[in-house]
Amino acid sequence: MHKYNSFHQIYFIYELTIANFAIEVMQNIHVNILLFGITKDLVGTQKLSLDIPKSTNVAEFKKILTDRHPELIELNSLAIAVNSEYANDGIILQSNDEVALIPPVSGG
Repeated sequence: MHKYNSFHQIYFIYELTIANFAIEVMQNIHVNILLFGITKDLVGTQKLSLDIPKSTNVAEFKKILTDRHPELIELNSLAIAVNSEYANDGIILQSNDEVALIPPVSGG
C-alpha cells in the first residue's frame, strides 16, 4: 500500500508541474521588434521576435531587450514606438504588438 501512495504523490507533483508550466507559458505574449539605424547594426538584424511576460511595460521591455542584447546598452537614449506610435515607459505591451527601436538621430 505504501508504494501505491508514493506513486500517486509523485504523479500528483508531476501533474502540478505540468499545470504550472502551462500557466507560465500562457502568461507570455509575443511581440515583433523592428530595428532601425544603429540598433540594426548593433544587433545584426532588422527584425526580432520575442516572448515576454504578460503585462510588461515599455520600461521593462527595454530591460529584457538589453539583457538579451547587451550591445544596445551602448546607446545613450532609445525611443520606442508601439504600433507606429511613440510610447512612454508606462505603456503596457499587448500580444502581437509591433515595437520599433528608434535610435538617437544626429544631424548637421
